[in-house]
Amino acid sequence: MLERPTTFTLAVSFLTAILVANMSGPQYVYPAFGTSLTTKFNWSALENSLVSTASFVGVSFSGPLCAWMVEYLGISG
Repeated sequence: MLERPTTFTLAVSFLTAILVANMSGPQYVYPAFGTSLTTKFNWSALENSLVSTASFVGVSFSGPLCAWMVEYLGISG
């Protein structure tokens, strides 16, 4: 039978999930509101593409951070 997770473990899991969602969310959400941002801020197609690309680059750089967290904190199970 599995042990019930502690409050601390649940809190760390929740905070980690929020961190991952914040890092990976923009690349999936940006297409939904990118056109309205372009209209509101009067961006050119190049500026719109740069913002979209920046969200993808940000997600790409989150990989090493997550790997460091796994190595430093370890995986207990």
